[in-house]
Amino acid sequence: QYGTIEALNASWGTTYASFDQVDLLDHADNMEAAARTSCFPRWYDRQAFARWNLMHFVRRFVEGYRELDPEALTGFEGTGGFGDDYDAILATNTFYGPYPSIGDDLVRSIAPRSTVRSNWMGYSKTGDALSDAAWRMVIKGMDSIWFWMWSGIGDWRGYLRPTLDLWPATADLAEEMRPVRQGLGDLLIRSKVEHSGIAIYYSVPSTLSAQLENGSDFVSPQTDHERWLQFIYELGLDARYVSTAMLRSGALTTGEFRVLLLPMTQALSADEAAAIRKFADAGGTVIADVRPGIYDGHCKPAEPGVLDDLFGIRRTGRGKAADQPVSIDGTMAGQRVKLDLPKARIDTEVEAAGAQALGRAGEAPVAFVHRAGAGAAALLNFQLLAGDAEQVKASRELARLVLSLSGARSPITVSAPGGGPLPNSESRVWRDGDALVFGLWRRMENEWFGPKSGTTAGPPVPASVTLPEPMHVYDLRAGKHLGNVKQFETTLRWGRASFFMALPYEIAAPSVTVSPRMPVPGEPATAEIELAVPPRASEKLAVFVQAVAPDGSTPFWGQKVVLLDGGRGQVQFPTPYNPVVGRGKVKATELFSGKSGEASWTLREAM
Repeated sequence: QYGTIEALNASWGTTYASFDQVDLLDHADNMEAAARTSCFPRWYDRQAFARWNLMHFVRRFVEGYRELDPEALTGFEGTGGFGDDYDAILATNTFYGPYPSIGDDLVRSIAPRSTVRSNWMGYSKTGDALSDAAWRMVIKGMDSIWFWMWSGIGDWRGYLRPTLDLWPATADLAEEMRPVRQGLGDLLIRSKVEHSGIAIYYSVPSTLSAQLENGSDFVSPQTDHERWLQFIYELGLDARYVSTAMLRSGALTTGEFRVLLLPMTQALSADEAAAIRKFADAGGTVIADVRPGIYDGHCKPAEPGVLDDLFGIRRTGRGKAADQPVSIDGTMAGQRVKLDLPKARIDTEVEAAGAQALGRAGEAPVAFVHRAGAGAAALLNFQLLAGDAEQVKASRELARLVLSLSGARSPITVSAPGGGPLPNSESRVWRDGDALVFGLWRRMENEWFGPKSGTTAGPPVPASVTLPEPMHVYDLRAGKHLGNVKQFETTLRWGRASFFMALPYEIAAPSVTVSPRMPVPGEPATAEIELAVPPRASEKLAVFVQAVAPDGSTPFWGQKVVLLDGGRGQVQFPTPYNPVVGRGKVKATELFSGKSGEASWTLREAM
């Protein structure tokens, strides 16, 4: 990373003549823990090397198995979290299955679509809690659901009873996931998520730098990120993480994003800082809460901070944390902002140097705003805190104000009736052509592993959805066409996501033809499905196809999902060698409308 020994010496404050001389300070201190108080860059580089080294080790297995089988998927599961190098993890592994955490939001933002991803579930014993875990994976953009474990032996309920059938709770789960198996999953995997124009920056040195100096006096980076995400979701908005590799490759553009959030982003390299300035110069808004860029990319203290000029501030010290009430009254983006927070964690050692401070917290100025090229930069100089209902309400309102004034907009508006937030909820929008598929999820409040309480759903929560224009809306859970509407009301069941599709046209019933019409046993048959769509429609529609045998059964081998492209699709299915000879049929049902069509086929005796 340093390129030359002179660059390393400048960072570490050492006098090595060559890289061959570099060694641990103490061989009994493998992770250079002592350097955490004496040489921050040396300590950070050891932590970063550990992350690189693990992926270097894992890559040997990925490449080895690929030589044996070019289609092999190799990765690891059950580990990983905030502070890990997700760029390295996702560039190395071809599947990744960590336990649930904020890391899942990083994975859905960073991973290529080809990377298989999931969480482990199965640690609860009610249908509500199990359904909640499964729907969380769907909402988070995962493409598989991993259940621990199949049997009912041991600490967990298991998927199957000793009689090899389902428990009532897992039968509930299987039924709840039926739409996913019958086409929703296929649609989501092949559609693109549309967020609200909000980027959140994830930097490994920033996640670790809170362990340095007095960083622990502030809200930890992970908690800081989690609170911002919580408020974003509860406001009906969505965000995408931008990683260091993405930033360096030019992914942070005003074509995709309107605002960049830097929660507790203390460590930034010169090229990262340059990319952030470029975003602001092009018209984007950069928002930080506390201490942005007080270290460089190797956690060496930076004086002045690498983004102090962008935010128009000057530091009078390394930063002292204090909890104070905050009062803001000023103008941002041409609009008046007036807000009081009962309490926030502030940095008392910052002052304006070109920026305008819109508020105060005790004696300390807060809410600095500063023009930057065609855009703007805002340093709150405080962190949002958890607390009672009043504290949470005020913090959420602050998030709403700064994000809306920065131009963040969701493709659809999701709120409580009357426009308020939806606590404990998350929504996501997928686009394919002119079709919007969106999911609304009110999460359960129980623990993931072995919960002792909260595993039974509470009463449904009312919600309101507003589209940018009138569209034909289909409610998957209710099985209804809601009409050509711009706004509608719905209810969210705890732990059981509601999915909708919005289209500029009404979905017609599919038509089905089968050839050959009279197959002999074992001869494949092909079903052609057509559904009338506008001439230039590019969105795909999901159809669940079932072959019905002459005896009326619907065998597993005859059940397929077909994605109609331009309203057309086909599927081939085998006919059995030992069937009841007679007339069967093929039935095709469109996922969201529930409309179906069918055609018959006659199985004749082999000659």
